[in-house]
Amino acid sequence: TALLHRYHNKRVIVLIDEYDKPVNEAFENDYFKEAIAFLTSAFTGCLKDNPYLEKGLLTGVLRVAKAGYLSGLNNLSVYSLLDPEYADKYGVTESEMQEALGFEGLSSQADAVRGFYDGYDTALPDFRLYNPWSSLNFLAKKRIASYWIETGKTDFIAQAMWSGPTETRETVLQLLKGEQCDVPIEVDLDFQL
Repeated sequence: TALLHRYHNKRVIVLIDEYDKPVNEAFENDYFKEAIAFLTSAFTGCLKDNPYLEKGLLTGVLRVAKAGYLSGLNNLSVYSLLDPEYADKYGVTESEMQEALGFEGLSSQADAVRGFYDGYDTALPDFRLYNPWSSLNFLAKKRIASYWIETGKTDFIAQAMWSGPTETRETVLQLLKGEQCDVPIEVDLDFQL
C-alpha cells in the first residue's frame, strides 16, 4: 500500500476476497495456530496499523467475527444477507434474472432456471436469490448444471455426513434428494471451540 500511495498520491482501498479461505484450509489441515498467527499480523498490518489505507473490504462465506484473530481490527461493519437492508445484494434477484434471460433469448427456460438456481432465502420474507456463479455460467453456456461444485472442495460434505451428528447427516441426505431444508444459522463461527 505504501508504494501505491507514493505513486498515486492517494490513500489505498484494499480488497481481500475470500478472507476466510486460508482459515478454513488451515483448520482442515492442522496448521490452524500458525495460520492464525500469520493472518492476525497480516490483517492488522494491512487494515489497522496502515497510514496509507483509505478503506478495506473483506469478503467471504464465513462471517467476520469481531473476536478472535480479527479482534484487533476496530470500526468493523458487517453486512450480511441476514440483514434486511443488504439482503438483496448477495445474489441475483428475480427481476435481474428475468432481464438476463430475456436478453439472452432464454425466457422460455425461466421455470427450469428458477427451480435449479433460485437457491437461498434472505432476511427479507418471500425474497429469494439466485446463485450468482451458477446463474452466470448458465447464461454463458445455455445449459443447466451444478456449476457451484467447480468453485471449491466438497470434502466437507462427506465429513459432515459421516462424522457429524445424526441430524446433520439426515439434513445433508435430504438436500441430496433435492428436498428443502430449514436449518438455523450460526452467525458467529468459532474455529477454536
